[in-house]
Amino acid sequence: YLLRGSDTLHRHTGRISLEVADARFEGSQPGAAAGQAIASGGDFDDDGHPDILIGAPGDTAPPSEGDASGSVYIVYGDGDAGSGVGTVDLAPGAIRILAAPGVQQFGTSLGIAHGDGATRLDSFFVGAPGGLAPAVYFFRSLSY
Repeated sequence: YLLRGSDTLHRHTGRISLEVADARFEGSQPGAAAGQAIASGGDFDDDGHPDILIGAPGDTAPPSEGDASGSVYIVYGDGDAGSGVGTVDLAPGAIRILAAPGVQQFGTSLGIAHGDGATRLDSFFVGAPGGLAPAVYFFRSLSY
């Protein structure tokens, strides 16, 4: 769910219902744990708007891809500060980075490394603590 810091949100006290959410992001598979890790504030497409990374470490790869698990979705921000966008299905609505064969729990943790703004876009890290070779993967975004 996405809750923007709007006047509506600031007027609420105590419990806040998810009915006031501006957007809901749905994972591609039941049990994929989409949203277990989230990172925001990076700009990966150089449009000046913050983008969101959503980890889904429980995603399973198609049988043809082997024993990989996990994925990360990149949801590009559009700068629309207006009302909510409703439900966003991550499967067709975002860029999906799939784990390589043998990599497990890809997307359990996420981090953003901010670029200098002039020559490079923001880059990001993805944690994959499962399997026989736990690792952190670094994805660099360069602007050309």
